[in-house]
Amino acid sequence: DYAGNQLAQLQTWQVYDAIGRHVGMVWDDAQPDGVGNRVDLDSLAADPEAVTELMIARTNHLYFQRIRASLLERAEAACAALADAAQRPCAALENTS
Repeated sequence: DYAGNQLAQLQTWQVYDAIGRHVGMVWDDAQPDGVGNRVDLDSLAADPEAVTELMIARTNHLYFQRIRASLLERAEAACAALADAAQRPCAALENTS
């Protein structure tokens, strides 16, 4: 339930709306696709809502990164135990990050 609530927070547009006031795209002939980014860090830092949304997003991403790492470790341990019992090697885990 906790993870589901955290995931739901990642799926809201609040962080994009808050940050979007300070970030934009500009035409930039120096870029291969002609598109560059504009970020007003001073106005972003002065916007408490944007800073709060960034911190919430960062915390949620760290939380899910830890869950992912833990699941991978457990999957590797389970695979090693099953491989030992079956007397055959584990297939390498595919990196999807």
